[in-house]
Amino acid sequence: MLRLAKQGKITGVISEIILDEVLRHAAKFNLTGKHILASCEQEKTGYLVTLDKKHLLVLRGKTKGLKIVTPGELIIMVKK
Repeated sequence: MLRLAKQGKITGVISEIILDEVLRHAAKFNLTGKHILASCEQEKTGYLVTLDKKHLLVLRGKTKGLKIVTPGELIIMVKK
């Protein structure tokens, strides 16, 4: 994902709140889906890339204007 963003193939966006959580809890994350979805809405992102099966991937097709995909799925889409 970072390589694709560096190459300019995608625009990477991360909220300050998520970045703070990642830095504080590098080994264990306890983020809520609502918090992340609010950040996506605020930044007007088209895609949410995640591996969170429990909270976020289960919301596929239930969010208007936001596609929720895994990193692998996004890489396949970008390569097409």
